[in-house]
Amino acid sequence: MLIKILGIVFMIVGGGMALGILFPLIGSIFGLLWLALKLAIALVFVYVGHRLFSQD
Repeated sequence: MLIKILGIVFMIVGGGMALGILFPLIGSIFGLLWLALKLAIALVFVYVGHRLFSQD
């Protein structure tokens, strides 16, 4: 009986640790995607500016 209670405690602690690791990881992925989107927009502006500047 004590082993089963200990197993439940380990599952709760392990689940809490996994969520503690998972949420910041998801946040960093969204941060990386946001950075990639901002870089893509900046590159589009540079490309359009170059095309407008070098028209024949």
